[in-house]
Amino acid sequence: MNRSATARDYMAAKLITLAPDMDIHLAIKTLLDKRISGAPVVDERGDLVGVLSKKDCFKVAFSASYHKDWGGRVADYMTAEV
Repeated sequence: MNRSATARDYMAAKLITLAPDMDIHLAIKTLLDKRISGAPVVDERGDLVGVLSKKDCFKVAFSASYHKDWGGRVADYMTAEV
């Protein structure tokens, strides 16, 4: 008998999370090192406060190019409306 696929079949078991006050450069490096396209951003209690995606990281690069200054915290670039 064929079994229906469930979320468990596709979900990550060891989730990489980021903190809102984490340096954006470290967060981007984490995404690149782990070869993932995004990660949830959780506060000190473990509550979801946003998501940092590749699209958000591109904003960092474009902002740096335009303003000639790049840096900041994950909270400055993450998508908060999840």
